[in-house]
Amino acid sequence: MSAEGIKRRLAGQETDMCTSEPLPIHISRPQSHDRVMEYLRSVGSIEAFEQGLVEVKFSPVDNRVLFYTNNRTGAVGRALDRRKPKWKAFGDTSGLFTVGSGRTAVVVEDAASACAMGVFTECSGCALLGTSISTVQRHQLLTFDTVII
Repeated sequence: MSAEGIKRRLAGQETDMCTSEPLPIHISRPQSHDRVMEYLRSVGSIEAFEQGLVEVKFSPVDNRVLFYTNNRTGAVGRALDRRKPKWKAFGDTSGLFTVGSGRTAVVVEDAASACAMGVFTECSGCALLGTSISTVQRHQLLTFDTVII
């Protein structure tokens, strides 16, 4: 969340839109980087990537694996080293990050976990990309037959 977003939240103003940095300009294919592919394997995201269920890129400037949102207007990046924050938002990441097309939503915290769940045909992995559910995300979850948190 940006400094302005934090100020609005502390003032009691509801905000569903998480402002973040613009999407990185310099990106590359994950297949070009062994450490990116190893990270995807280690967190159970490799199948979703190989099946084309999620768009993944690498930002060498930030040393982050980028998981793009469904509408490609935003991404969350996981640092491959010990830098903080571990996860960072780029662009518009206000809604659910969803992987898969099942009618059962399995709600998780991060994009890698959503990828791991989204490969099951009956499930959709739905990441909050944080630790709380926004109003927009609650409405999106209402479109599923079953929601597992």
